[in-house]
Amino acid sequence: MPKDTRLLTILMLALFYWVPQAAAQIPETERAALIALYTAAGGSNWTNAGGWKEEPLAEDGFARPGTEAGWYGVTCNNDESHVTGVALSGNGLAGSIPPDLSALALLETLDLSKNALKGEIPASLGSLSALAGLYLHRNQLEGSFPASLGNLGALEHLYANRNNLSGPLPEEFSRLSELRILDVHHNLLSGEIPAWLGDLFWLQQILIHANKFTGRIPAELTKLFMLTKLNVSENRLTGGLPCGFDGLSQLQEFLASQNSLCGAIPSGMGSLSNLMVLDLSNNRFCGPVPEEIVHLTSLQNGKNDFRYNQFFTDDATVRAFMNAKQTGGDWESYQIDFFYAGDLNCDSILTLEDALDALQFTTANVLPCRNLGAGDVNQDGKAGMEEALHAMQAFGSAPVIEAVQSKQIEEGKALSFTLQLEAPGSLPVRFTMTNMPLNASLNPETGLFSWTPGTQDAQVHQPVFWCENAQGGGDFASTTITVTQGIVEEGWVLADNEQPTSLDVDLTLRWNTQDAIEADAIWSIAHQWGEDPVYHASVEGSAQGAPALMNQDYTINISFTSSDPITTDFPFLDGQVITYTLNLKNMMFYQGASAGDWDSLLPLSPGVVELELSGSVTGSRVWGGGLTP
Repeated sequence: MPKDTRLLTILMLALFYWVPQAAAQIPETERAALIALYTAAGGSNWTNAGGWKEEPLAEDGFARPGTEAGWYGVTCNNDESHVTGVALSGNGLAGSIPPDLSALALLETLDLSKNALKGEIPASLGSLSALAGLYLHRNQLEGSFPASLGNLGALEHLYANRNNLSGPLPEEFSRLSELRILDVHHNLLSGEIPAWLGDLFWLQQILIHANKFTGRIPAELTKLFMLTKLNVSENRLTGGLPCGFDGLSQLQEFLASQNSLCGAIPSGMGSLSNLMVLDLSNNRFCGPVPEEIVHLTSLQNGKNDFRYNQFFTDDATVRAFMNAKQTGGDWESYQIDFFYAGDLNCDSILTLEDALDALQFTTANVLPCRNLGAGDVNQDGKAGMEEALHAMQAFGSAPVIEAVQSKQIEEGKALSFTLQLEAPGSLPVRFTMTNMPLNASLNPETGLFSWTPGTQDAQVHQPVFWCENAQGGGDFASTTITVTQGIVEEGWVLADNEQPTSLDVDLTLRWNTQDAIEADAIWSIAHQWGEDPVYHASVEGSAQGAPALMNQDYTINISFTSSDPITTDFPFLDGQVITYTLNLKNMMFYQGASAGDWDSLLPLSPGVVELELSGSVTGSRVWGGGLTP
């Protein structure tokens, strides 16, 4: 090869490697999906939307194609050719989840939690075949779970707690073979707990408390030998605990309080060597506590609850063990010496043809509960066929009271609800209450409970409601009423604030958790105030010298500003005085020395406050800028 030709070849190769190659870009459909999310979820008011609108802008009004990996909350694969993660938790999203997200074909994580999203979960999300984590908790989502989510064969974590979701768990979820965590507590879900959950081999946590599930705890759950947490509290469950608990060798927490569960504690539960927390309170359990319970050596002292049942023991060792494990150290004096209608049906004894079985059940399980409430079956266990039949007939028409969901109320505000009967029975019913809060009332005829707690009542109360007919047949249900000091969740408490008279307010806050705060300043930011229509504003404030101890007050200044003018729905004249209400949603508190760079600040946990401020302001026709009255 001539010398000139070789030189030309070398120059061409050098030029090829020197010229920068075009950067990889995600498909247009994936970019469009991200933009749809920004639009549907109020992106202009997000806490952090860094990179999304970075200039120079493309024709669609967003940063140029190829920059998506730098958009806040967006993660791409190594060559930045596909979106693999969207993480916008606690970022002020308000609106809905767009179905367009189904275009993110390689998405592995979708985290939209701790926002103000409404509407239903799009069925189109079921096409995200690579999705391993779906985090939708702490929003305002409603409707039922779309059956299409059962197609998410790679899904490991499903978090949808604290929404308004309703309906049953779809049977299609039985195909979620990789699922590790099912967390759907504090919703309105109903139906029976599905037996197919026992086929999801990898399940480690089932958190379905505070819903409306009915029926029994399925025995199939005892096949989940990798299960560590099972919480079915605050539902409407009935029947006994399933046998086979000894198969749950990894179980660390079992919580089943505030249901209508009955029967005895299975002796096999004593083999759960890893069990640390056990809560069976507020149910209809009865009988002697099995001596095997002392083998639960991992149970934490003072962290368990056996109250408001019909347990008893004559074994001093069992009594001492239970006292050590019980919250407050006393379980025995809170047992209820009362026989209720559901006992004879705990093992599905429904017909008179089962009288012999009923008699055997009554002798083994009811008589140890010490008080039948009827004289037809004697205390030494000697009862004939006629007496057993009579007992079943008497209690078969007894009333059954519905479970009462836990309540939370601020001091000074009225609370009222009416007790409901699942089975009224054939005789008139009278309602009574024990463990009554001070100044509370219960109408004995209608079951209407009424109470306005005072400032001295800011604590947890556990009243027990009873219904009884003239034959002595009856039932009971208990609930938990938590009285707070003007706060929705544990964390910050408003302390004796005057109603603000301007849009620049000082709030006195009190830290009421066990966690100390170690920071030079506390900063807050919120993203939504007002409802229908929803006005968006930023809220910033600071306080020097954060408290290091519980119940120590300090003042934080919060000023309200808006980038867009806020107009009223009615004529607003210059100089007119109007009243306003500010509903602050999801106010997050951060710790750090400066509010200039939110990414560097750490959110305090717990640190979410929802509060309402009212006052009056004199202003001009349109508010804008700094909202100067």
